[in-house]
Amino acid sequence: MFRQDNLVFDIINQEEQTVWVTGDGILTPEVVKIPNYIVYNGEKYTVCKVKRSYSETNGYLRKDKRFKRGYERITWTDSAEGFGRNLRELIIPDSITTIEEGAFENCTSLKSITIPSGITKIEKAHFKGCTSLCTINVAENNPSYCSVNGVVFDKDKTKLILYPQGLQGAYEIPDSVTTIEEGAFENCSSLKSITIPSGITKIEKSLFKGCTSLCTINIAENNPSYCSVNGVVFDKDKTKIVIYPQGLQGAYEIPDSVTTIENSAFSGCSKLSDITIPNSIKSIEKFSFANCYALSSIIIPNSVTTIEEGTFENCTSLKSITIPNEIVSIKNGAFMNCKALTSVTIGSGVKYIKQQAFYACTSLKSITIPKNVLKIEDDAFGGVWDAFEIYAMNKSTKIGKMERGHYEAEISYPLVEAAIKRKKKQFNIIAWGFAIVAIIVQGLVLHGWAVLSGIGTLLLVGVAYFVKNRIENSSRRLKKVQIALWIIAAIAILVQIVFWDWWAILSAIITIIIVGIISLMIV
Repeated sequence: MFRQDNLVFDIINQEEQTVWVTGDGILTPEVVKIPNYIVYNGEKYTVCKVKRSYSETNGYLRKDKRFKRGYERITWTDSAEGFGRNLRELIIPDSITTIEEGAFENCTSLKSITIPSGITKIEKAHFKGCTSLCTINVAENNPSYCSVNGVVFDKDKTKLILYPQGLQGAYEIPDSVTTIEEGAFENCSSLKSITIPSGITKIEKSLFKGCTSLCTINIAENNPSYCSVNGVVFDKDKTKIVIYPQGLQGAYEIPDSVTTIENSAFSGCSKLSDITIPNSIKSIEKFSFANCYALSSIIIPNSVTTIEEGTFENCTSLKSITIPNEIVSIKNGAFMNCKALTSVTIGSGVKYIKQQAFYACTSLKSITIPKNVLKIEDDAFGGVWDAFEIYAMNKSTKIGKMERGHYEAEISYPLVEAAIKRKKKQFNIIAWGFAIVAIIVQGLVLHGWAVLSGIGTLLLVGVAYFVKNRIENSSRRLKKVQIALWIIAAIAILVQIVFWDWWAILSAIITIIIVGIISLMIV
């Protein structure tokens, strides 16, 4: 690796005498014209590749918090040293045949670039983070691409390849275009309005991702597949809402004609504060409302049967949600990272709560699981750092791992607890009944051992009654009580047998019966 004229070169192939080139960070001048050839150690080399370069000192490791603790995805967040943030204009010579992915990433001052004839593949990743880029000029003799007013098309102008991120205002796509490449308008944050011609019959879901100022999408009236109403894109029959512009703010009411909210239709609409979903909606597809940061409440209509994957992911202002009885399944990550969510009412029809459905909902302290739920998958409520308790109405519900930081979520079963209360009542009646009968019989006989046995029985039942009604519903503690009762009974029996009196033997038998019943009832 060596430096010349504040550019960095490295040999690709010694025999072919070719090198790659990149910038030298902050030392790179504002205007760069990459040379066709360079001379190094008396040898002439052809410059044929523009490469991405990284600054190791600026890179850092971060943990992706979407994943549960102990299994964090470690990602490398790097800073492209490369041509740097000072670069305003770049001219690439005809000798260049390859531009590496991200070669001009984060060149935030870059306004203009010229693509030579030898480049046969242009990717959106080449210019990621070039927020000032307004013009991409393509050489006229390039066999694959052309440019019109700084926008890149294929040679026939039927495909729109790349729209520069720095262009502002409105844009009307030429009528010749039939296809918009995926990511062509991604992160064009200054784009406010766009007109789509009749030839476009397929619009990708992520087409306008990151277009935070886009308020109006106009569709040509004669477009056979799509239409627009107040800047919002629908299918031709207005039964599907396809794209809601990310720049629109405030509330929105979906028309009654709509039956489907398509994949990512409202995704990234960070200024959407309120949404009205009519009962005509039957399907809300994946990621429909993901990253709607201002959305504080939502009512899901009874006509919907499934909450799909990531539907409300990162809706960080969402405080409460009621899931209708008609919902059968809550899919993976449906409410992931809804940090303000404090209340969730799950309908009785829900059977499955999938992985990470409520992951990192850190304001959620407890949740009641209806008895019809068959399975709660791993980490459905994971990532909750404070005390969190699951009230499962059915003990047969299969509950996966519920990790919340360093601890496991506490799980209780109200229906089981209700059954325990019923057993307590039964216990009270039976135990006291035995005690009273024993005392009456023994009192009538008026024998010393009979009186002593009656008092002992009364004490045993009283202790058991007190413990059973005061102690927490902990199987471990109840077991200790059982052991203590049997020890007391054993001592009483031994004392009675030692004296070998038929009343002592009868008293021992009564003690065994009562303690046995108490032991069974206390489980």
